[in-house]
Amino acid sequence: HVFIPVLPTSMIDYVCAPMPFVVGVLEAHRPLLQQQPMEQCVFVELDRGKLRGDDDVPQLPRPSRDALFRRLEALKSARSGHPRYDPRQVTD
Repeated sequence: HVFIPVLPTSMIDYVCAPMPFVVGVLEAHRPLLQQQPMEQCVFVELDRGKLRGDDDVPQLPRPSRDALFRRLEALKSARSGHPRYDPRQVTD
């Protein structure tokens, strides 16, 4: 599987790839992301603690969903002591 921690805007069209992947996208780049023709996506908003997906994305089985939420909570807790990420410091 592909993992890209922070996807540069010059590579935003990679979100249309027909394979499983995990990419990080800065909130400031969300409008560019929403212009892409994506299918079966699950969005995890780490700063807000939200998980959402398209209507046609199958629900995760409860054990997998619970494990995902536990891991996301652990990541959120671990990050709480660190300064907030400033997207203005990211360049393409």
